[in-house]
Amino acid sequence: MGMKDVLLNFLLVFSPLLIIQLLYMRKETNKKRNKWLFAILPALAIILSMLYPFMIEDDFFFDFRRIPFVMGLLYGGYPLGFFLFAVTAVTRLLIGGNGIYPTIVMAGILVLFVPMLSSYYLKSRLRKKLILVAAIVLTSLIFSILHIEMIYGAFFQLESYIELIILHIFAAVIGTILFETIVQNFYLLKRVIKAEKLEVVSHLAASISHEVRNPLTTTKGFLQLLREEDISQEKKEEYIEISLNELDRATNIIKDYLTFARPEAENNHPIEIHTELRNCINVMSPLAQMENVQFNENFSSDDILVLGDPLKLKQSLINILKNGIESYSSGGIIEISTIKEDAHIKIVISDYGKGMTDDQVLRLGEPYFSTKSNGTGLGMMVSFSIIKAMNGHIYVKSQPGAGTSFTIFLPIYLKLSVSQQY
Repeated sequence: MGMKDVLLNFLLVFSPLLIIQLLYMRKETNKKRNKWLFAILPALAIILSMLYPFMIEDDFFFDFRRIPFVMGLLYGGYPLGFFLFAVTAVTRLLIGGNGIYPTIVMAGILVLFVPMLSSYYLKSRLRKKLILVAAIVLTSLIFSILHIEMIYGAFFQLESYIELIILHIFAAVIGTILFETIVQNFYLLKRVIKAEKLEVVSHLAASISHEVRNPLTTTKGFLQLLREEDISQEKKEEYIEISLNELDRATNIIKDYLTFARPEAENNHPIEIHTELRNCINVMSPLAQMENVQFNENFSSDDILVLGDPLKLKQSLINILKNGIESYSSGGIIEISTIKEDAHIKIVISDYGKGMTDDQVLRLGEPYFSTKSNGTGLGMMVSFSIIKAMNGHIYVKSQPGAGTSFTIFLPIYLKLSVSQQY
């Protein structure tokens, strides 16, 4: 028995299983194509194994075609069984020579009886499946050997019988384990894809709740201030205007998330960064007063434009300011400064609150990571995404008990004058 031929036959039998896994992992596979794969690839394994057999004694050849044939019957039942029987019979007739009759007889017996065990096999545990496949393969091998001895009067040496039995049992066990592993991988992949979809929906719902809460909280604060009797009409108008703007921002946030699955062109406009920062400070002032927090401004004297969506930039900056306010337990200061650096504007927002560890800084921006007991981490995730979409960068430095500093770099928008345009 040539071990080289045995290994080649073994490889040819199991290579279609690997092809199945590769094709299944591709996104374009569908249910109809999957059914064809389960029919064609076992048939391919049978044909290849019959074309490249290994010799035992006196020009008698064997192969491992029983393995894909039996497994096809157990997994596919009678429909696949009749197809594989036809493939086996036609291939054996085309090859010719002695052994055609025993091959067709044994394949016919397997097709008639093995599919009856299909439902039991599919419900069984791996251990029972291994025993059942090995028993069927071994039984068919013994019947084939007996058939050869009765028809041709050929008797092999004891060593050849032992080698055949061991090789077929080994191939049956390996084939069953490999196929079961592939099937489990398919089911696992489906569960993972489903879990990812549910996770996206969960993140989306939690993010909407988190982002809408900020403008609603601000609006509530200004409406409470309107209850004061000694407030001037001018202040009332200012508070009402800010409240309406915040409600508009909440509406736009909801609109953005509802159209998440249908991306549209970005609503990019030139934004005067200092004006936008002062608007954010005005919006967060009621919350800062409640927490006894003050804002210190140190802005560059230049009028600096950046390109982006004003509402989204405001949303990002407010999230960072809100985190700075909430980092204090009994009041403090938040410093906001801007520096013009070549083609970028540098925005630094610093607090001196509780701070974060290096590990917490590394995880900042991940969904569901927050240093607050009731936080979701989605606010910072959105802030990072908005700055990144504007071709900017955020760098965070923090020390426990010493505070946190957010440094934001945004590209400066240089609008050409009419005389410079070509």
